[in-house]
Amino acid sequence: MTLEFRSEREEPVAVRFEDELPADGRPAGVGERSEHNGNDSAPRGGHIDGVLALSDDGVVAVTYLVSVPDETVSSPSDDEQSLPRIVEVEPIEPESSTTVETRAGWRTPSGERMPFSVTVSDNHSPPSQASVDGVRVVDISSSVGSDRLDGVADTDRPAIGIIARAEDDDGVYRTILEARKRGFGVFLTPFGYGTEELIEIADTLGVRVVEPTEDDSSWRTLQSALSAAAREAGHPGIVFQPEGCPRIDYDRTLAAFAEDGFEIHAVPERPDIKPGSPHVLVAIPAYNAAGSIESVVSEARRFADEVVVVDDGSTDGTADRAREAGASVVIHPRNRGYGGALKTIFREAHRRGAAHLVTIDADGQHDPGDIPRLVATQDDSGAGVVIASRYATDSDTDIPFVRSVGLAVVNLLTNVTMGRWRRSRRVRDTQSGFRSYTANAVETVVDSTDIGNGMWASTDILYSVNEAGFDFHEIGTKIRYDVEHGSTESAASHGIGLVHNIVDFVQRSHPILLVGAPGVMVVLLGALLAAWSLQLQLSGELSIPLVVVASISIAVGAVMLTLSVLLHVLNTHPFFDDERWQDRRE
Repeated sequence: MTLEFRSEREEPVAVRFEDELPADGRPAGVGERSEHNGNDSAPRGGHIDGVLALSDDGVVAVTYLVSVPDETVSSPSDDEQSLPRIVEVEPIEPESSTTVETRAGWRTPSGERMPFSVTVSDNHSPPSQASVDGVRVVDISSSVGSDRLDGVADTDRPAIGIIARAEDDDGVYRTILEARKRGFGVFLTPFGYGTEELIEIADTLGVRVVEPTEDDSSWRTLQSALSAAAREAGHPGIVFQPEGCPRIDYDRTLAAFAEDGFEIHAVPERPDIKPGSPHVLVAIPAYNAAGSIESVVSEARRFADEVVVVDDGSTDGTADRAREAGASVVIHPRNRGYGGALKTIFREAHRRGAAHLVTIDADGQHDPGDIPRLVATQDDSGAGVVIASRYATDSDTDIPFVRSVGLAVVNLLTNVTMGRWRRSRRVRDTQSGFRSYTANAVETVVDSTDIGNGMWASTDILYSVNEAGFDFHEIGTKIRYDVEHGSTESAASHGIGLVHNIVDFVQRSHPILLVGAPGVMVVLLGALLAAWSLQLQLSGELSIPLVVVASISIAVGAVMLTLSVLLHVLNTHPFFDDERWQDRRE
């Protein structure tokens, strides 16, 4: 179909037009893949609309291809052929710096608009037309269909892989259009419910849709399917779009791809932030981690504006290795413990004004490639803390049995003591050290005096931000337990310390619950035993042991009740400074 626009005005104008399609027609290429598979669900009809500029006495020819069913192919008569409709004509002032970008798209009968790629060329004759002077739009097409995808996308470049959720539809469309505009192949697979329309539109935009092999496929399984499809299509690799589909920083992403293997995660664009302040600060507590710190820092730098390593009194050259890898290093002259290193990290993030603080371990257990997903999820959800979880639905972590039992107990106790009783509010992985914090959450932790120095400091931080009212969000991750330089603390020792810390927290925050409630039960037990002994005495069968047990129970219960009240006063009365707890725990 070729349309010719001619202006008789003396000044240049911008023209908005519409051209009706046949009721059974649609732009060529749309739905070719589904039509080829016998499932022609793409819509037909609607109209083409667009905007173009006409110079004085200028002519513009617009050419696009229309696809109709074979049985209806015929040349329409002049009576049947409707003329394009001029919707609006706007003069362009000669001294104006405004430029009119030629653009066009297909408006489907349901109202969906699908933009087309547009090629502008000089001195080109449209099909079946004589030579026309001026600028012409010579190719308006949707550049879609699986057959056309390989011809448009550059297979010498990595493909863009999208796991599409219905709630991310705007980000998915934006990612597709930008990637296609830059010449990248796009591979997409649906995740969750309500993605039917999204998939149909993605198909019309030239995306290779990879159907999940299982209904309950995890995030990692879907990534593997996208990776296999990209490899089969001849791409040298694939860039996975993070959850939420943020805007991609293509320069930084391609630079990261050049240094990495076949699969990487896209690096999101950095929003405007306060000058001199990092948007994403990745911080790593390290103690004698010389064997792994270099690789962890190098990986993390791809996804961060700054990487900070807190060397907690190491004696093996950890600080030097971290600096060589490009990290800023803060050194503790002596070992202060995992919690001590974390407290320094939060102070450094607060001092630097970081928008997001991401904590990651130094032993290589965590995948730095998940950093963009953490940050993107935090921006999307607004959660104060986003946790890379071993228990999220899209996780791919195999947890050793003994450790899984211990984690289940600790997770349950931690959620109960945080008051997160309902399943929907629970934090499934309370012990993951791979987290992202907002600037406000960082400030809350910095101001807290209840963060200990031991390995259980991560739990203290959760208590602190939970009490301040921040929300939590979790994404799946893969944590490796076979790393060479892992933690030297045994799972049993770590678990005992965590349980002790939870009891300590309850004793500090809810002494009446922890001490007073059992005290009431002991007093009641003593009272029952006393009543029983009195009944026996009235019947002439006095039991001295029973009287002794009843007396001891009542006395112990009374002491517990008194102690719970005293602890409550110590914890809540302003006369007592909370630093006493900090001093005790240092």
